[in-house]
Amino acid sequence: MKKSLINIITLSLSIVNLIFMVVIVFAIVPTMNNTNEFIKKISTAVDLELENSYATKEDISNISVDKLDVYDISKQLVFNLKKGADGRDCVIVVNVSLLMNIEHKDYATYSATLAEKESLFTSTIIRILSSYTMDEVRANTDLIREEILHAIQDMYQSDFIIDVNFSDIKYQQQ
Repeated sequence: MKKSLINIITLSLSIVNLIFMVVIVFAIVPTMNNTNEFIKKISTAVDLELENSYATKEDISNISVDKLDVYDISKQLVFNLKKGADGRDCVIVVNVSLLMNIEHKDYATYSATLAEKESLFTSTIIRILSSYTMDEVRANTDLIREEILHAIQDMYQSDFIIDVNFSDIKYQQQ
């Protein structure tokens, strides 16, 4: 008698579970699909960029070293950073280099004129770096490099430059 009662309870719970699964499949899943389509339409109407159109770190790791070219900015950059919380001025001295993909379709076009356009991207680098305090630069170097990279890529309207590197960074508070 006990076994029969347990079997009936188990069977009834299984049937209730099956009913709930059917409700989920026919009620909730179509609603989720409709919501997803609605979000796609809104993002299309607003023209949101869903993917980054420029190179990412994953793209860089897939390029072999012999297909990369490095352009070192000819002069060491020396300029003031934004005043910190203590109100003291800080000077930064940094060497900057640009990493380029030599197989990119725009490489041949733009790489020959990098020396001529150096003042343009040097001023961009200074403008971006000088908007940060010394502590922010130390804590967020990778984010700042990405910001500079995207600004230079926007300037050229191309992603043949795939990374910005800082070397020999020195800070001095005054």
